[in-house]
Amino acid sequence: MILLWGLVFLIPFSYHPFVFSISKKWGVLDGSVLSPVIIILFLLLFLLSANDKRLFQVKELVIPLGAIVLYGITLSISFFFGFDLPVLREIRTLMIPWMAMLVGYQLRLSMKQFRMLLYFFVGVVLWVALTQIATNIGGFVILERYVTENKNALGVVMATAAAIALVLGLEPERPWWISILFLFLSFLLIVSLLTIRARAAALIFAMVALYIFFKKFKSKHIFLVLIGFFVVVVLSYLFLPSGIKQFIYDSFLLNKEQDIMTDRMVRNKGAIQFIIDHPFFGNQRHHPVDFGYIHNYPLLKWYNYGFVGAFFVLFLYLYLLWLAVKNSLTTPLSKITQMGFLLLLIPYGISMAEPSLPFGPGTVTTFNFILFGLAIREKSRKN
Repeated sequence: MILLWGLVFLIPFSYHPFVFSISKKWGVLDGSVLSPVIIILFLLLFLLSANDKRLFQVKELVIPLGAIVLYGITLSISFFFGFDLPVLREIRTLMIPWMAMLVGYQLRLSMKQFRMLLYFFVGVVLWVALTQIATNIGGFVILERYVTENKNALGVVMATAAAIALVLGLEPERPWWISILFLFLSFLLIVSLLTIRARAAALIFAMVALYIFFKKFKSKHIFLVLIGFFVVVVLSYLFLPSGIKQFIYDSFLLNKEQDIMTDRMVRNKGAIQFIIDHPFFGNQRHHPVDFGYIHNYPLLKWYNYGFVGAFFVLFLYLYLLWLAVKNSLTTPLSKITQMGFLLLLIPYGISMAEPSLPFGPGTVTTFNFILFGLAIREKSRKN
């Protein structure tokens, strides 16, 4: 438990301004000064969890591991034939979430311990987010330039915490003040997301929040709920104070009026055309192209390695997404130990606009995959 709590603290804390200030380098490839500590804690957790041969009978763990191994073999064959491919980096990136799934599957937490873990994560993330804003921005205002370090990775963690707080706030049969508290924490986190301008994370959280409300009320007059939602949107647009509307508008569009996703759509169109021209082996030979880096995970993999090279990683991507969607549809919100199905949709959604999610960068989605593994075990145990 101490290792788990330490990991849950250090992952969001690695985005604290103090950590950035003492890290000589900070980025997707370099990590932070805390990266070695996080890796050691994570490896210890994994070694303590991977001690049961029966784990290899769990298809939700075996199938992803098989896909990773076959992906590694495929890339290794291409590397053997002279293609310059980052085989070890690709496999390491995929093994981290798989190991996190195994850790989650092996967790044995009481309901009280599980709740405390969620409360702790939400609290640490909110503290880090507010400290980032106070240090780099000064308040809840939108600046023309981005000033929050690694805001997209931090956005994933914040959106996850906001979704957890929202689900906890909508739990039935809880004291009203606890519901209000968690709904307020979720609101603070979404305002913080808008402030640091983590646009993809904010959009995906909004979609997941809508999905959460749909699940909450779908069995009770869903038609009235949809009408009510439409009325709330219209009234909000008409009567929301202009300052708040300007705040939301600037978060997404300040200096980006021509393209909300900057030039990412242009890059994606170029990648699609390249894939049409080179569908099987992609850009393994590093052909010169006139567009920049692709910010879409499945598209990037197909572009980089072609259908032949990327088949198993795309299979892994779609298999885990299918597990998350299928089980989130059939799992009531009241079963919070199975919240991991819902929470995995956040990095998956953001992966449509970012190149390293849902499996990275580094350990940023580790908590999502730990809860996903826990949800898989709880679902199988209940069935």
